[in-house]
Amino acid sequence: MGILTAEEDEFIRARLTATVSGLGCVRATLAIALPPRLQCKLADGVILPADLVTYALRICDEDGYATEPPAFYDFLRNVLPNEPRVQTILDRIRIRPPPQAVHDPFDATLLDNKLPFLGRPAVRAHLRALLQSLPTQPIVVINGGPKTGKTFTTELIGHVRRYREVLPCHVELQEKGEGAAVGPRELASDIITQLGADPDDIPQQSTNAIAWARDLANWIVWTAERSGEKCWIALDGFNKSELRDDTRVLIVKLATAMTKGRALEKHRLILIDFDHTHLLVQPGMIAQETANGLERRFVSAFVNQLIQQANKELAGAGGALDAKQIDDRITQGLGEPIQDLPELAKRLQTLMATLKVTQ
Repeated sequence: MGILTAEEDEFIRARLTATVSGLGCVRATLAIALPPRLQCKLADGVILPADLVTYALRICDEDGYATEPPAFYDFLRNVLPNEPRVQTILDRIRIRPPPQAVHDPFDATLLDNKLPFLGRPAVRAHLRALLQSLPTQPIVVINGGPKTGKTFTTELIGHVRRYREVLPCHVELQEKGEGAAVGPRELASDIITQLGADPDDIPQQSTNAIAWARDLANWIVWTAERSGEKCWIALDGFNKSELRDDTRVLIVKLATAMTKGRALEKHRLILIDFDHTHLLVQPGMIAQETANGLERRFVSAFVNQLIQQANKELAGAGGALDAKQIDDRITQGLGEPIQDLPELAKRLQTLMATLKVTQ
């Protein structure tokens, strides 16, 4: 139920059924207890008191807080007057509760896939700004050393997708030397496939490499627009040592196309491990983050949160966990700031499995 808790619903359902079961006109009794505007919604032809009670409660629940006090308030007061526990419920539901703070997925420290995502305040702010219809910086470029968490950025984007209307597209060069095999055709086809379109519709290659790159970029933007989604394209690992010249031209053209017309209103480009100086857009349109590792304080805060929750669940069982001791063990040998983010993630996931963290 929406207004009643599960326990209150069970109690109220039992009391209502017991109260009206001995009456000759159960439907009439329940209907007259409802606000006049809702009485006609109580189903005809239903005989069993329990079923009529279910219908009446559903009517009140669906009406919610359309009025204050809500329909539940008048209904329960009319059918079950002068019952102390019912009065307690009435006192609680009489006024609409204040709205709960809306969860911002960009602030998450534990993603839906149970991967910790700690620190990185700059990239969180840059990505959050991409939700604006006309952001001043529609392109985000993320650089940094190996294992510092650059690629983890795409995990945050995937997490955000569950709460926002975003279609992520992540093309990554995963192995050293792979860039030599990824030219404009291969990159464009990978993007188009993830956008849900047919890569065989690729524009015909022309003898002019720059013109063909522009055609490919426009094809990608057109496909993104046809998808009806807000497409966030993340290109990962196309650095100086991997990037082919013709592929770089495509990325440059794509960045330009993404900052014009309708594309600027909806679609975004995130470049991970890419030299932004190649881009031809105004520098002010590029949000930049350099991942330099993770400060231990972010890890300590996360571990402390996990241990506090675990100790609450262990209350009365004897012996509390030592957050400082566990934090030292988790970060041992990782330096300050921590540079090996995959190793840190592995240790934290082991800790969460031990603590049986489910949220």
